[in-house]
Amino acid sequence: MSNITVTIDVIKVVLLHFEKLGLPSDPLLRAAGIEEQVLQINNHNVSLGAFSRFFEAACRESGNPCLGFQVGDNSNLDSLGILGQMYRYSKSIREGSLLITKYLPVLHRVFNIYYEETATEVELVFVPATWDPQYRIGVKQLIELAMAYNRRGLQHATQSDISPIKVLFSYELTEQEKQVCQEIFQCTILHHPSKCALVYRKEDCERPHIFHNPLLVQAFESYAREQLSRLQSSGEYYTTVKNCIINEIRNGEEPDANNIAQQIGITENSLLTILESEGRSFTQILFEVRNEIAMGYSMQETIPAGDSLVEAVIQAEEKERSRIAQELHDGVSGMLAAVKMHFSTLQETNPSFQQSGEFHHALSMLDDASRELRKTAHNLMPEILLNYGLDEALRRYCQNLQHCSTASIQYFRTGNPGRFRHNFELAVYRVAQELIHNAIKHANPKRVLVQVSILRQQLLLTIEDDGCGFDINAISTGMGLQSLRSRVNALDGDIHWDSQPGKGTSVNVSFNISPIQSSVT
Repeated sequence: MSNITVTIDVIKVVLLHFEKLGLPSDPLLRAAGIEEQVLQINNHNVSLGAFSRFFEAACRESGNPCLGFQVGDNSNLDSLGILGQMYRYSKSIREGSLLITKYLPVLHRVFNIYYEETATEVELVFVPATWDPQYRIGVKQLIELAMAYNRRGLQHATQSDISPIKVLFSYELTEQEKQVCQEIFQCTILHHPSKCALVYRKEDCERPHIFHNPLLVQAFESYAREQLSRLQSSGEYYTTVKNCIINEIRNGEEPDANNIAQQIGITENSLLTILESEGRSFTQILFEVRNEIAMGYSMQETIPAGDSLVEAVIQAEEKERSRIAQELHDGVSGMLAAVKMHFSTLQETNPSFQQSGEFHHALSMLDDASRELRKTAHNLMPEILLNYGLDEALRRYCQNLQHCSTASIQYFRTGNPGRFRHNFELAVYRVAQELIHNAIKHANPKRVLVQVSILRQQLLLTIEDDGCGFDINAISTGMGLQSLRSRVNALDGDIHWDSQPGKGTSVNVSFNISPIQSSVT
């Protein structure tokens, strides 16, 4: 069973649950033999043995033998990473489940999911890769986590109270497990001789997901396909070992097979045997990494950091914004213009309307709606950015905001504005938009300063406000800040917040201006 692995992301879901409970996570990592620093390595794999020891310790430390159920029921779609995002934006449970079935190895190989349907029912069947007693607790808890998680995910995606009509288990549940299961699923719990499954009414599973967005599904699937292809071509442990070697070199340490095996959660002999089965050796991978460094390749680039995913999502979002902006401009805006022409005709043919205050008020409201619509379409896809560049687009954006904000918004630019590639300008513009919006919405400032400095090798963006400020340590891991950081990092940039309660906020963003970014399209 040495080839059954779980990515570190699954471990993080449980650790996040422990954090919410206020429980320490160190005993779990020690029991599994997992070093804390490897939590920062993307696509890192741990063995099923290490994962089982981890979950056994988690159940023991929490005093909860039903931990898998509880973690799954308290998790959201974001915690499943790429798979959760594909499910969220898919068309229906059928499409989402088939995507997860296809790309589940990106997350783990502990079990497979099969989507089966009859004329009236749909079954999501969970088939474990092994029931070996030494791995049983890890397999069992992960299946239970996934079953509870699937129910919660379906309810989130459809914004409804859909639940299974029955849940099947191929193993006997204790009385406590039955009670917890009943509380979570609110349906009949049955024993089945050969499978674990969630059973839904077919009509429930045909409800559309309200967040359905085919462009985002395409972007996430493209990245998942890339990850799956990497695993199939290179081997799971090759990718993990290479990442660990790079991490040790970055920390100034000498890579050692025994240390890396301990980080992964297996013995050195097992690691060497697995690498051999993948057609590799530790020495060969170490030589490969050193050779790449000697040739000048960036260590950061050799680690799959998810930048390609961020870029794909940004592109998908921009396509969707462009489509909506076009529909607003060509469709709704045209309809409003036609309505106004019709009103004007009515005014000419009905003299009484000319003296009606309510009629003139309606015309005024129509003009306001048209202006707001043009403003919305402009913000979704600003033509001025395409025609005149980042500097002028930000200047106009700040001027427009000034008319609808009580704060004084000032824009300054130093250095030669020049032009950059459109996708780079658009991404920086979106970052600036979000930071300015955050300042106005959350800080209640009297003054907001936006400054762009264009140097020879860097573009610097600074957003300062004199508002209420905040405790950075309290929210540094929030989804909003993490999303901004990911977007900036994907552009080879860096972002830093400086704030204290009552003392305003300063956000400094820097981008390395490469020859590609600084060339005009």
